[in-house]
Amino acid sequence: MKETYFAWKLIKRIAPYVLLFYALLLLSAFISFYAFTSIPSLGEYRDTFLQATKKRVSTIMESAFPAFDIFKHNMMIALLMALPYVGVIAFLYFTATTGIALGAILSASEAGLVQHLALVSSIFLPHGILEALAYSIALHSATRKSLKSMLKFLPVIAIMLLVAALVEYGELLLLHHTG
Repeated sequence: MKETYFAWKLIKRIAPYVLLFYALLLLSAFISFYAFTSIPSLGEYRDTFLQATKKRVSTIMESAFPAFDIFKHNMMIALLMALPYVGVIAFLYFTATTGIALGAILSASEAGLVQHLALVSSIFLPHGILEALAYSIALHSATRKSLKSMLKFLPVIAIMLLVAALVEYGELLLLHHTG
C-alpha cells in the first residue's frame, strides 16, 4: 500500500515535467521544421543535425552492445538533468536539441503530411514515453536541490532508461530491417 502511495505521489509531482518535456520537444521540432523549410540559408545547419543523427544511429547499430550504448547515452543525459541547479538547464538544452533534430529530419523528408505525423508520433513510442518519464523524474529531483533526492531517484531512472534502451534498440532493428 505504501509503494502505491509513493508511486501515485511521484506521478502527480512529475506530470507537469512530462508535459513540459513534450511541449518543449514538439515546439522546438515545429519551429525548427518551419525555419529549415522557410529559410534556405539554414540548410547547412539542418544538414549538420542530420549528419550527427545518422552518425549516432550508425555508431549505435555497429557497436557490440547497441542497447547498452543507448542506455549509457541516455543515462549521462539523465544524470546531468538530475543535478541540482544544472538540471533545469540540461533539461531545456537536451530537450530542445532533440526537437531541433526531429525538425531537421522532418524538413529533409519529401514525405507527405501523414508520414510527417507518423514521424512526430514516434516520440510517443514506448521508449520515448519511458525516457520522458525518466527525464522528468531527473528534473524533479534537480528542482528539489538536493543530492540526496537525486540519489533516491537514481535507481528508478536507471531501470526506466535501461528498459527504454532495450525497447529502442528493438525499434531500431525493426526500422533497419524494414526500411
